[in-house]
Amino acid sequence: MNFSFSSLITNLLFISIAIVILNAISIKNKYILLVEIRFLVICMLLGMARLLLPFEFHFTKTINIENIWPDIYLFFDKPRFSISVFQFSPNHILIAIWIIGSLACLIKLIISHLCFSLSARNYPAICEEKPNAILRQIASQYKKPVNFHLCYSATLNSPSLFGIFRPRIIVPMTTMSDKEWHYIISHEVAHYYNKDLAIKLLVEIFIAIYWWNPLLYLMKRRLNNMIEINVDIGITKNWEEGQRLEYLEFLALLPQRKNLARADYLATFENGNKSALTQRIQLMLDSLSAYQKPNIGVKIVLRLIPIIALAMPLMIIFEPYSISPEHEEGTFELTSESSYYIKNDDGTYSLYLNDEYVLTQPEATELHIKIYENIKEASK
Repeated sequence: MNFSFSSLITNLLFISIAIVILNAISIKNKYILLVEIRFLVICMLLGMARLLLPFEFHFTKTINIENIWPDIYLFFDKPRFSISVFQFSPNHILIAIWIIGSLACLIKLIISHLCFSLSARNYPAICEEKPNAILRQIASQYKKPVNFHLCYSATLNSPSLFGIFRPRIIVPMTTMSDKEWHYIISHEVAHYYNKDLAIKLLVEIFIAIYWWNPLLYLMKRRLNNMIEINVDIGITKNWEEGQRLEYLEFLALLPQRKNLARADYLATFENGNKSALTQRIQLMLDSLSAYQKPNIGVKIVLRLIPIIALAMPLMIIFEPYSISPEHEEGTFELTSESSYYIKNDDGTYSLYLNDEYVLTQPEATELHIKIYENIKEASK
């Protein structure tokens, strides 16, 4: 297992293709219901993991590229200037910019997370018995007991979950009915037990590392939307149809509230994206419709295509291939038009290039050129 510039580029190429495919699938509700949300989420996470480990393995097959790619590789790899005894190429400059940008993004993320954590500790606790009783009742449905804290916030407009080890359910300072409390708490508790907070934090770290890749921001938005849809379907799957419709109505009213503040490492009830919220509502409505037998063939194809794209950088790697001028001198290319073999009486083969003798071989190793019995036959 080793790292190279070619392995990084090959990874970026195929993972980018996988992201485009997953994005295309996640736009269509019928495709989401067909391949299942968990599959899409797992594929997106696998894509991130593969980018963080851009290595080639002993079983990876190398494909040599002779056009364009060698010129690009040499341009970035060739030293362009020097400082003292050190020489620097465009690769060194790009890597330095990448590292500096990643460190800046990671520091910003850490500071933001710490500041929010300090602020969350000062949020006033919700002492009313009814929402706390609803929280205890919902939390008791899960096997692993966790001590959740309910609190108010004047800066967050959407109910949110924060804290992997000491989870806090933070809600806006507004009056809510018992049903609304039940919907909000059910949603946020499900986020916690689905490990969504850890996933969102890992995604933020990953984006900080690959801060320069616009496709990854697209994947992040899609992943966040898939996480929300997964929770919606998960908590409502055993509800009666009337209760599901009430939940959808509650979702539809959320965007009317003014957006005051948000943070990407929170698990929020709604993500502030109107089109994403519309898709959540429409997808739940689609899941309420009459059951139809899934098209197994389409399902297999839709699952297979992103899997192949994700697996390709494990199987192959594109390497630049060219012959340097000093090595090229004294070499020649054997083609079926310019070369041929003459079979000798002792069973050996004489190789001719442009009708001139080159060497004698015990076997005809170049299978693509012709074999003649004598010079006269070859000259016809």
